[in-house]
Amino acid sequence: PKIVAELLIFLASIYFFVATRDRFRIAILSMCFTRRMRWRFAHFFRDVEVLISRYLATITVINIGLGITVALALWAIGMPSPLLWGVLAILLNFVIYIGPALMTLILLSVSLALHHTAFDILLAPGIYLALHAIESNFITHQVLGATMTMNPFAVFLALAFWIWLWGPIGGFIAVPSLLILYALVRNIIPSKI
Repeated sequence: PKIVAELLIFLASIYFFVATRDRFRIAILSMCFTRRMRWRFAHFFRDVEVLISRYLATITVINIGLGITVALALWAIGMPSPLLWGVLAILLNFVIYIGPALMTLILLSVSLALHHTAFDILLAPGIYLALHAIESNFITHQVLGATMTMNPFAVFLALAFWIWLWGPIGGFIAVPSLLILYALVRNIIPSKI
């Protein structure tokens, strides 16, 4: 019940934010007294949209690549419904830590039902874990590092805080929240960032 409630709150928050973001932007800009402040807030909103869109698009492309690779690898070893496993790998990879663990458990359960030897039972989950380890430890870091420059310690702290606060859903919003803070610091606080 707690996870379902957190998921519903998260989805409702996203819905209401997307539905009212233009009114929110206009309200914030109307509260700005000076032209320079309006300019800074307008650039802040623009930068937030660009940074988060770029981040989510990059993560989506990486997850699709992982899903295709998982589907092909599981097809190569004769696992039934490889397309299903690829799509599931794409979707579950959006949920940090919990999604890959759940995918591994699902593949292990299906392998237990299909196979009788230890090697055959562990082959599909092992292939998925190997592909996920390559994706999460090398590919994602390289691609995000090339497109976005963020302090790895700040990313770690954001992940730790949001996962502690909201669990797995917090892991999903940790980096976008950090990007919003980065855009705020870059546009609102006068500095030379």
